[in-house]
Amino acid sequence: MRCGAPARRGKAAERGFTLVELLIVVAILGILTSVALPNVLHARKRAEMTGLLAEARLFQQALLRYHTDVGTFPPRTSSTSVPWSRW
Repeated sequence: MRCGAPARRGKAAERGFTLVELLIVVAILGILTSVALPNVLHARKRAEMTGLLAEARLFQQALLRYHTDVGTFPPRTSSTSVPWSRW
C-alpha cells in the first residue's frame, strides 16, 4: 500500500455509493428543494408585479406627454372597437 492511498476493503469498496448514502443525498435534496421553491416562486411573483407597475408608469407618462403636446387626452373609444374587450 502506498503512502496517502486509501485503504481498499475488497470489491465492495470499489463499486460506488451504498443505497443508504444515496437515500440520504436524495432526502437532503428534497429538503433543500422544499425550502427553496417557495422563495423562488415568491420572487417570480414580485418580479412580475414590478414589471407590471413599470409598464403602468410608462403608460401614465405617455398619456401625460400626449396631453402636454396636444392639450387634451386621447379620445375615448367605445368598448366594441377595442378587440380585446370581448375576452
